[in-house]
Amino acid sequence: MKYSIVLVWLLYLLTQPALAQTDCPPSAPQPGCTVGFRAIVAGSNPAQEVTSLCVGQRVQFVPCNAPMPFTASYHAAPGTVQAIPGCNPTNLPSNEYTPSAAGPVTIFVVINNNSGGGPPSLLYRITYNVNPTPTPDFDLEPCSGNNVRVTLKPGTSYDQYFIQVGSGPRQGPYPGNAPFPFQPTNGATSVTVSGNYTGNPTCGASQTKTFTALGAAPTPRLVRLTQGAQPGSAATLAFGNVLAPYRYTVLNDNGSGFQPVATITPPASSLTLPGPAAGCYQLRRTDACELDPATSASLCAVGLTATAAAGRNNLAFSYAGAAASIRVERNGTLLTTLPGTARSYEDASNIICGQRYTYRATAVLAGAEESISNEAAVTAVLGPAPPQPSLVAGFTFQNTVELRPLLPGGTIPTGSTLRYRKTTGSGSGADIANVMTARVVGDSTSFDVLKAAPPCYTLRFVDVCGNSSAESAPSCPAFLTARAADADGNLINFSWTPFTGPGTGFTYTLQRLDADGTVLSSFPATTTDPLPPSDRQVLRYRLQISGGTLPAGTFSYSNVASVARQVALTVPSAFTPNGDGLNDVLEIKGRFLKNYSFVVVDRNGQEVFRGTQRSDTWDGSINGRAPVNGAYVWRFFLNDETGTAVTRTGSVTILK
Repeated sequence: MKYSIVLVWLLYLLTQPALAQTDCPPSAPQPGCTVGFRAIVAGSNPAQEVTSLCVGQRVQFVPCNAPMPFTASYHAAPGTVQAIPGCNPTNLPSNEYTPSAAGPVTIFVVINNNSGGGPPSLLYRITYNVNPTPTPDFDLEPCSGNNVRVTLKPGTSYDQYFIQVGSGPRQGPYPGNAPFPFQPTNGATSVTVSGNYTGNPTCGASQTKTFTALGAAPTPRLVRLTQGAQPGSAATLAFGNVLAPYRYTVLNDNGSGFQPVATITPPASSLTLPGPAAGCYQLRRTDACELDPATSASLCAVGLTATAAAGRNNLAFSYAGAAASIRVERNGTLLTTLPGTARSYEDASNIICGQRYTYRATAVLAGAEESISNEAAVTAVLGPAPPQPSLVAGFTFQNTVELRPLLPGGTIPTGSTLRYRKTTGSGSGADIANVMTARVVGDSTSFDVLKAAPPCYTLRFVDVCGNSSAESAPSCPAFLTARAADADGNLINFSWTPFTGPGTGFTYTLQRLDADGTVLSSFPATTTDPLPPSDRQVLRYRLQISGGTLPAGTFSYSNVASVARQVALTVPSAFTPNGDGLNDVLEIKGRFLKNYSFVVVDRNGQEVFRGTQRSDTWDGSINGRAPVNGAYVWRFFLNDETGTAVTRTGSVTILK
C-alpha cells in the first residue's frame, strides 16, 4: 500500500502543472529545526550539520524530527525560489546533493499525506548559499625577533582563516576582513594558511609557503644632506645601512615635530627632496611587524647668507643640530675649518673689489655625517689695494721677449687689468700692454734693438674698482753671447748679463739646443764649452734660470746664442785603383758634410761618378769598365746649415 501511494504521488507531480506562486508553503522551517529538515556532511560521524554548502562537497538532508510521519522526497533548484516559475522543483534521486557551482540553491521537501490518499499537499524549502573553495593566497614578511607577518591577498572569499607556523598549533579563526596578527616562528620557516566558512567549517582549502628568517640590521644613517644652489631648491639626501626587507621612512622636523615625508625602498642610497630642505631630518627603520624600530641621528639643513663690506665678505650660518666642525669653501676651494659652534665668519683673504665670490658651508657631525648648505654669492665692494704681483721676463726660442705674471691666487678677477711697463736705460718707461687675463705677454721688439738697449719690465694689478697694486719688482731677461775661441770652433766662450726677477740666488744652466729647440744636453753655466758637439755645424746655446723665489717649474730663458762653424772639404789630387789596398778609391773628407753633391766628369765633360754622402766612393770604373788613367774634373756643392752655398772645384788623376 505504501509504495502505491508514493507512485500515485510521483505521477501526480509529473503530470500536474507547476504550482502557482500563491500556492507555495511558508518560506522556511522555524528556527531550531522543530519542523522541516537540516543538512549534514555526508559520511560525517558524528553527524556534522552545516548551514551553508560548498562546491564539490556531498551533503545529506535529514528531517528535523526523525522519522518523519510521512514519506518525504527532497528536491533542489538553483537560485532563489523567486527565480523559479511556480514551486515545482527538480527532483533529487535521493536525499543527497553535491553542488557543482557557487551561488544560492533552494532545497525542497515534499511530504506525501497518506491519510488523505491524495496528492502531495505540503512543501518545505530552505535556500542555502553554495560557497567556492579557492586556494587562499598570501604574502609572508619576516620580522625581527623570529616573527613573521602574514598578509592575505585579495580575491579569496572565506570568512574565517587559520594559520599554522611550521608544525606548531593551528591559530585562529581570524576574519578575512582584518589584518592577521604577526606570528612567532620559534625557528620555523614555513606558514600554512587555511580558509573555511563559519556556516560550514568542514570545507575549504589551504596553502603552505616558506620564508627566510630576518637577520639583524644596523642602525640606519643619514650620511649627507646637500642643498641646491638656491635656498629652497631641490636637495639630495644620501643615506647608508639601508637593507631589504626592512622598511625605511624619512622624517622631517621643521618646527612641529618629526613627520614622515618619504619612504625608501632598499637598496636605494639617495633621495631627491624637491621642496625646501629646511629643518632636521631622520631616517627611521621598521620591519613588517613594527617590532624593531631604529632611528638615525638627526641631520639638519645648514642655512648660509653672505654680505659684502669694504674689503671683506661676512658669512652667517644657521644650524639647528650639534656639529663637530664647519667647513667653509670659497669658489669651490676650502677656505677654513671652524668649530662646530661657529655661526659667523669674516673672509678678508685677498678680497678683490668687483670680484664675485661663491661660498658653501658644511656642518660635519661627530659620526662624519655632513650637511652642505646652499650657495651664497656676493660681489666684493671697494676695499684695500690688490696685492703686489711678480713678473718673470725671458726669451722664447725665437728670441722674442715673453713676460709671465705671477699672481696671488694664480688668477685675475673678472674686470681687473694687468698693466705691463717697459724701461730701457735711464728712461721713464712706457706701458706696452694692458690685458685682462693671466696669459703670457710678448714684446715684439726685434732682438737686435733689444740687445742694443737691454730692457727691464714691471707689472701692476688694477682691480675693477680702480684700485692699483704696487708696481712689481723689475724683471730683466739675461742676454747670452757665444763666440768661437779658435778658427775651427772647437772651443766656445760665453758671456751674459744677469737675470733680474723676483728674489735672488738664481741658478744658471747652459743648454745645448737642436735646430728645433730640443734640448740636447745641459751643464752648469761656465764661461766655456770645451767639448762642443762635433757633428753640428751650428752650435746653439741658451741659459735656463731657476731657483730664488721662482715657483717650482717656472724658468726664465736667455736668448739663443749661435756659433756657425765653417764647412771643411778635402779631396785628394790622385788615387791608384790597382787593388793594393792603398788609395784604391776616391773619397772626400772634411766636416759638416751633409746632403751635398760631388760630381766627377771626364775630359769630354761626361759624368762618370756622383756622390751625396761620405760613404759614396769612386773606384775609377766607368760604366763597369776598368779605370782609365788620366785627369778628371770634380765639382762640389753644399747648402750649409746657415743657408750659405759652398762651392768647390778641382781635378783628380787616376794612376796605376
